[in-house]
Parts: sequence; structure tokens; C-alpha cells
Amino acid sequence: MGRPKKQENEKIKNVPATTELTEQERFDIIEEVENEYFSNVSDKYDYQRTVEEIKFYQEQASVSFIEMGKRLLRIKAHEPHGQFMKALEELGINDRTARSFMLATRKFHNKWQSPAILGVEKLRILSVLDDEEIKELENEKEIFGLTFDDIDRMSTRELRKNLREAREKAKHDRDNLENIIKQKEEKNNELERMVRGLEPISAERIAQEKTKEYIQPFMKLIGAITMDFFSLKRMIDEVQSIEGTNLIIIEEFQEHFNEMFKNLENERLNFFDVYDNAHVYSREEQLQYGVIANYGEGFPDEKRRY
Repeated sequence: MGRPKKQENEKIKNVPATTELTEQERFDIIEEVENEYFSNVSDKYDYQRTVEEIKFYQEQASVSFIEMGKRLLRIKAHEPHGQFMKALEELGINDRTARSFMLATRKFHNKWQSPAILGVEKLRILSVLDDEEIKELENEKEIFGLTFDDIDRMSTRELRKNLREAREKAKHDRDNLENIIKQKEEKNNELERMVRGLEPISAERIAQEKTKEYIQPFMKLIGAITMDFFSLKRMIDEVQSIEGTNLIIIEEFQEHFNEMFKNLENERLNFFDVYDNAHVYSREEQLQYGVIANYGEGFPDEKRRY
């Protein structure tokens, strides 16, 4: 009934939220959840008992965080999506919190005991670490120079701030290293062409290659904006579906955001003013729009990073 370890959790991770599963798909998911999280439990799955177990673990706070996630995964595996959402409603757990529980379970299940003493919010914050970072925390007992004792002493705000700044610095250092390597490769390629008596690569060709580097991140940002608007649409749908609401309540809710949407519309117009009127920027325009910075005579122009 068991499976090779490398295949475990693959179907669990890829379960569509709202798609009906075939009997075989559901059987495979149930089998993986039971083997991964309940192999040492003799009792068979029972929905009501599992819900009551989740209620018990709610009272245990941080120690029970992962246990709640395991049982939510169990219900999600055994029950149709509608019944899973009904269970969340019965338990008073919103969808976002449930995802946090399940994510923490997948991240920290059977890893090590230290995170359990850190509390629910800190465990939730640590859940954003990727698999390599979690492995480093497990093996080295620290991440980004922060030990468990450091994390335990910090407030949740300090931990979130330190992790964000450390990850940004790590990304910045990684980007700088990649740029240095790339510049050396370009210099080596240029020297090789000179040795072979070939014409140097034209500035236009270099510009084409550099422009291509922006395609993927540009598409990623557009996709993120699209998803953000989808999420906002879902949220306003939910607000307008609240039992007992009326037009006055909805309009009062919208008043909180009217100024923000005006600013958003201005940003949209500014963007398309640039996008629809493409031209090559002069150095003065690059300085004006903050593409480059200069700190005085004798200093070189500095490319600003976003």
C-alpha cells in the first residue's frame, strides 16, 4: 500500500480546489494522506470525529498548529470540496487560515521539534520559507544568521521584518553576483572575438539581448496584477453576498477605497502614456524619470534597481 518517498505528496499538492475528481484520483489522494500522516493510527477515518479532533487542537494553540493542518488535509482528501468548505465554516476557520495550517504541515511535518515552541504566528511566518531554506534551518539550526533563540526572543513583527530584509539582501547579493559573472562572460566573449579577428558585437545586438531579459518579469507582473484584480473581484462578490447587507452598507464599504482607486487610475493612465508613446530615452529623461541617478560631477551615472 506504500509508495516510494519521492512520489509522496505529489497528488496532494496538485489537488484542484474546485474540480471534481475521479474515483481513482480520490483513492490515490486518500491513500497518500493516510500513509503520510496517519500510518500509526488504527482507527478508520470518520468525518465528525475528525472535526471534533480539530476543535480539540484549536485549544492547544501553537503545539496543535501542525496537528490541525494534518486533519484539515485529511478532511480535504476524503470529502468533496463543498463538504471541506462546510467543515471550515463549522470550525470557524476561514480559507486563508486553513491554507496556512496545511502549508505549515507540509513544510514542517516530521522535520524537527524546535518550531513548535515558537508559537502559531511565528510558525506561520516561517512557513513562507522555501524548501531549501527550511532544510538549512533544520540542519544548521539557523536561517539568515538567525538562530532559534534569536527567533524566540523576537516579536512577530521583528521576525517578519528581519526575514524580509534578509531575503531581500540575499536576492540583491545573488543578483550582484550574477551580474558580475555575466559581465566577465561578456568581456571574455569580446576578447575571444578580438583574438579571432571578428567584429565586436554591435550595440544594437546587445540592446536586443538585454531587452529580452525584461520579457519574463514583465509578463510575471502583468499576471500578478490580473490575479490581484481577480482576488479583489472575489472579495467584493463576498461583501455583496453577506446576509443582511444592503446598498448603504456596501457603499460605505466602498468609500474606504475610492481615493485609492483614483490614484490607481492615475497610475494606469501614466503607464499607458509611456507604453503607447514608445521612444528612446535621452540621458536627461533617464535622470528625470529615475531610471538612472547621478550624485554630482565626477561621479558616474548609476543604474537604479527595482
